[in-house]
Amino acid sequence: MSEKKKLKIALAGNPNCGKTSLFNALTGMRQKVGNFPGVTVDKKTGIIQLNGGEQALAIDLPGTYSIYPRRIDEMVTFDVLANPDNESHPDVIVLVADASNLKRNLLFCTQVIDMGIPTVIALNMIDIAEENHTKIDVKKLEDALGVPVVPMNARKGKGVKELLSLLSKEISAPSKQFVNAMELFPATEELKNKISANDEYESVLLAILHKDLNDFPEIKHTAIEEWKSKFHFSDARFQSGEVMLRYNITNQIINACVREENFQNKSLQTTSRIDKILLHPVWGYLIFLGIFFLVFQAIFSWAQYPMDFISWAFAKAGAGLHQILPASMFTDLLVEGVWAGIGGVVVFIPQIMLLFGF
Repeated sequence: MSEKKKLKIALAGNPNCGKTSLFNALTGMRQKVGNFPGVTVDKKTGIIQLNGGEQALAIDLPGTYSIYPRRIDEMVTFDVLANPDNESHPDVIVLVADASNLKRNLLFCTQVIDMGIPTVIALNMIDIAEENHTKIDVKKLEDALGVPVVPMNARKGKGVKELLSLLSKEISAPSKQFVNAMELFPATEELKNKISANDEYESVLLAILHKDLNDFPEIKHTAIEEWKSKFHFSDARFQSGEVMLRYNITNQIINACVREENFQNKSLQTTSRIDKILLHPVWGYLIFLGIFFLVFQAIFSWAQYPMDFISWAFAKAGAGLHQILPASMFTDLLVEGVWAGIGGVVVFIPQIMLLFGF
């Protein structure tokens, strides 16, 4: 099978979600690094050996928190995913999501799913989520997102076989649409037909960012500008409306599919009880004043007993030295100067010890 006919699989996701670990697990040593056209961003590609002997071309895309790019590398991700004319435009998208912080990942996931490209969710770092006592109902999550979800730990290779098995089959387009672009801006259907986009949402994304795309036909640039002028389309208004809708949707998904176990070990329970008392709006201040009074009392009252003893001991020892040593200037210097000076410092040790003890 020639490389042009190979199934193209793009790995996308938030930064630090384990995407590169999964890419390495899927491709092994069958990798090469180049550059995306027109930019100095690394393009990491590799060959995935699918079940049945077929091969697929994998592309590790730069991490991004949203489909709307803020940096050059994020623009590369947008260009590959949203631009059908990009040479790396995928047939299938593997969305890598951090199971231990799923809520943050879902904004980008729902945006990509709405583009209508066959998609699989690789629910990575599931082990960390379990360690944090976060339980994710994978079946409910699949139903909520309308795409297959594979729980995994890419770093240890868990779930990779299941993902490969899924990628070896024909994956259908997502069955859910989270934000209907036509509801936000009804004229998007006309734009979709003009530029031959996959769906209305993808056509709006292209309308917003078409000027920054590589290999985007001039005829489509012109069609988009004419459409935006005709319908007075506002990029910012559409983006803000869409993102607000998505945050509401992702909150609903999290509430339905994710459960945080109320688990605390004994030390945490004890700490929590202490915090409730010490941080109380009334008792907290009283305890604070009580501790300060205790510190003052200890330093200036209780420390007086050992301080008096130290003063007495040094005075007694100094008198003994006077009796033992012959009367001379050296004896006076030693007893009245050096010995008394040492005593003057040592006498404060009880106060210092109590202060540091608190």
